[in-house]
Amino acid sequence: ATRDKIANELPPIDKLKTLFANLGVNNDSRIVLYGDNYNLMAARAYFTLDYLGFGEKAALLDGGLDKWKAEKRTLSAEASEVKPGNFTPNVNPRVVAMRDVVRDISWTAANLDPNNYTLIDARPNDEYSGAKADASLAKLGHIPGAVSIYWMDKNLVSKENPVLKPAPELRQIYETAGAASGKKVVSYCRTGMQASHTYFVAKYLGYDVAMYDGSFSEWVTLEGAPVITGDKAK
Repeated sequence: ATRDKIANELPPIDKLKTLFANLGVNNDSRIVLYGDNYNLMAARAYFTLDYLGFGEKAALLDGGLDKWKAEKRTLSAEASEVKPGNFTPNVNPRVVAMRDVVRDISWTAANLDPNNYTLIDARPNDEYSGAKADASLAKLGHIPGAVSIYWMDKNLVSKENPVLKPAPELRQIYETAGAASGKKVVSYCRTGMQASHTYFVAKYLGYDVAMYDGSFSEWVTLEGAPVITGDKAK
């Protein structure tokens, strides 16, 4: 959905309920998500299901459709018959970080010892640093206090083998960036797509995590919102 001209925002709950019910999802369903583009859309679907209270019943197919095709596994062009389910959301608002909360987190991370939060920018490094031009954004760079963990480079083995890196390696990457048990991890990107993959991995590693759905596209529309350029968090 689009909200205040920001793309890829969570749709209203009633629309999400209808969507998943029409896909045949029941309250006792086990949901396996996959897609192409290195499972990016599947990770967004996982974040949405976690917001609706179904994260513990959902999983990603490691490697997604990219790996499935590379292994020459069977594909079908026929649509499956679907019987509407009784999907009933149990919304968990804690997984969504709103802009005012992110503003407080950013100030704390940039000016004080960030003991309670780790703010992660999931975009490519040239977007984080502001080196890549983007006429659609009022400002370039990153939110002050945010550390860079480009989701594709850091979460996946490679483009050719797009499975998650081993958990110990992922944990080291995230701990080096400041994530730790007892700290809230908040991910963001440009519009909340790439950050969904970071959200999934942080959840997979057992961190308490939320995502800033409006992300950088919303942040730069806020009057007086600070932005940092360069490779450093602050």
